[in-house]
Amino acid sequence: MGNLTIIVLVFVDAHLKTAMYFFLQNFSFLEVSFTSACVPIYLYMISSGNKTMTIKACFSQIFFIVLFGGTEFFLLAVMSYDRYVAICKPLHYVTIMNSRVCRNLICCCWVCGFLIVLPPLSLAVHLEF
Repeated sequence: MGNLTIIVLVFVDAHLKTAMYFFLQNFSFLEVSFTSACVPIYLYMISSGNKTMTIKACFSQIFFIVLFGGTEFFLLAVMSYDRYVAICKPLHYVTIMNSRVCRNLICCCWVCGFLIVLPPLSLAVHLEF
């Protein structure tokens, strides 16, 4: 609920349209996605006692967990860079961290997360199980 509140507040409030809150909103979205990728199947396994999973379900769960985890890792690095620019270059901050740069950084985070998960998972899919 906390992450969903952050997402809605940043989307609705005009005062929160800065780079820091844009990154925080994306981080909250990644947290909700990461939790949604792993917790439901775990709760099902605990409640039903059925601890079996198909290979396809396993690979899809691994794909999303690593995708969201890797993207979150890169987003944390981008958020650190944002704070670095805000502290070390406060007069140039608005010029450096404009909306186009922020969107490009978010896209780079997602692409890097995808590139981390794709090679090992594509190799693992071709193995015999």
